[in-house]
Amino acid sequence: CGHNSAHHTFQQTLATIRTAAGLRETLRNTLGPDEAELMTRTLLEKAIQDTVMSFQRLAEQIYESRAGVSARRNAFQNLDAGSNLWDTVAGSSFEKIVGTAAMDRLRVFYQQRHLLAHQQGIVDADYITRSGDATYAVGQRLVIKESAVLEFAGLIEQLGSALLKSSPFHCGDS
Repeated sequence: CGHNSAHHTFQQTLATIRTAAGLRETLRNTLGPDEAELMTRTLLEKAIQDTVMSFQRLAEQIYESRAGVSARRNAFQNLDAGSNLWDTVAGSSFEKIVGTAAMDRLRVFYQQRHLLAHQQGIVDADYITRSGDATYAVGQRLVIKESAVLEFAGLIEQLGSALLKSSPFHCGDS
């Protein structure tokens, strides 16, 4: 089948994210408790951002191979915009691919990524409206848990794998 850097990089990034999500105990045994918590928080927040970035790169390459043109810059950083593009080129929205419940969870994670990247993780009214996440109040800081990072990686892997299966990059079930 040949080497595919988009798929390889996507899988490698998800493996790294999963490893990072499980480092809390190792860090506690190596660093002081405060340093370990700070490093863990930093790794988990970076994992949320890296998950979106890895999917964005994969989706852009698959989209370009199907559509023959590039998507607008950062289109796949916005879940709904990316879904609309995919629906146009492949005839199936992300929601049709992964289901409504998974899409709802993905929206929360994508909005969290947005807050981490642009608001230092501080919740604003737009986050609550766009994500539907009522567990936070305006002004609170996001708390990213290992389980959330692993869930997000799993959902993105499911979506990315479905896109890959419909692309010229797909080389079988391996």
